Amino acid sequence: MRKEAETAWLFTTTSPDEIFSSYKNIDYNKDLIIAVDAGLDRVNTLGIEPDLIIGDMDTVSPELLGKYPENEKIEYEIQKNHTDTELAILWCLENNIKQVIIINGLANRFDHSLGLLQNLALLHSKNITARIESERQVVFFLTNQSHLNGYEGCLLSLFAYGGDATIKNSEGLFFPLKNLTLSPLHTRGISNNVISSSITIELDKGLILAIFTK
Repeated sequence: MRKEAETAWLFTTTSPDEIFSSYKNIDYNKDLIIAVDAGLDRVNTLGIEPDLIIGDMDTVSPELLGKYPENEKIEYEIQKNHTDTELAILWCLENNIKQVIIINGLANRFDHSLGLLQNLALLHSKNITARIESERQVVFFLTNQSHLNGYEGCLLSLFAYGGDATIKNSEGLFFPLKNLTLSPLHTRGISNNVISSSITIELDKGLILAIFTK
């Protein structure tokens, strides 16, 4: 049965053995667990029950899929306009989910990784809190006032997205960012160091993608 929830975890086909924030920190009783096609493999390995299985089912094994009731599945044709992950995101938007975490290894298919950034941008445009988690990285768009905890010791790379973006101020970074404009054509924002348990980044204008790496 699909429970009422504000947070959804999307287990994609390349869900890694572990994620940045740890699978054990997911509230499986409260949060929504969505298996995106062969993401069902990781859900099954973790011994948890999916609330929804969604996709064209071209990579999940029929034997595993057959273990779950039909009312937990939304199946699409293989020839379609959206990726399976985007279909899951559209479902989340239709069902008023407030926070979406996409679990993905961010490996092998660079085109799919770029597609995930488009998924994040869509969610950001709808004022939905969203991020991608792999084993060692977390990816999300900054808000105008981002107050972040739990990243001390990580590398932080910032990328202007869709045009120039200006950072008004920052706290908790080895290289302070003050009145700094980033360009989508240059790599100025790569490889800063987080030196505090709490950091703040204040934007003046534009959209910035943040990537934290352990």
